[in-house]
Amino acid sequence: MATTSVTGVLLKTPKVIKLDPLMLILSIRNEKDNTITQCLAVKHALNMMYLAKPGCHIAVYGHLNKRRQLVIDRFMISHASEK
Repeated sequence: MATTSVTGVLLKTPKVIKLDPLMLILSIRNEKDNTITQCLAVKHALNMMYLAKPGCHIAVYGHLNKRRQLVIDRFMISHASEK
């Protein structure tokens, strides 16, 4: 299983698509080539739902599934400083 990473900006608030186990879907605009990547979060999904806000910088690491969605294993979120 090949792993990949994406760094970019979160476009929208993550949406809950399944409750048991909690599963989120989110869209990230890649900084390098300006493409949009659809991601699924199951591990630490509750933590991601709490931390992720639209416009925040996010780095995710995971693998691609059959539908070419990135299944997130690890993530880091950086909020822009509020003035």
